[in-house]
Amino acid sequence: MMIELDFVPQIDSSNQIDERCLDLQKKKISQVSKKKLEDIHCSIESYLGRFQNLLRAGNMRYIQIMLILTRAFLKPLAGDRNLKESNI
Repeated sequence: MMIELDFVPQIDSSNQIDERCLDLQKKKISQVSKKKLEDIHCSIESYLGRFQNLLRAGNMRYIQIMLILTRAFLKPLAGDRNLKESNI
C-alpha cells in the first residue's frame, strides 16, 4: 500500500504532534481525501499489528496517538458509521 508522503506529517517526538497539527490547520490542507486518511489509518494499524510486541511503551503511545488522530480526522468524513465499529 503506497501513501503519498506529502500529505503525511513527519513526527519525530510527541511535542511535534501539536506543532504539525497546527501547521496543517494553518495551511488549510483540504486535499486530504477520505480514501487517503483511510489508507493512512490502515497502514498505521498494520504497522502496530506487525510490531506491537517489539515496541516500547513510548513508541506504542506515539502509534496509538496517530491512530486516534487519523480516526478523529475521518469522523466528519465518514459520518461516524464505520468508525464506531472499529477498535483502536
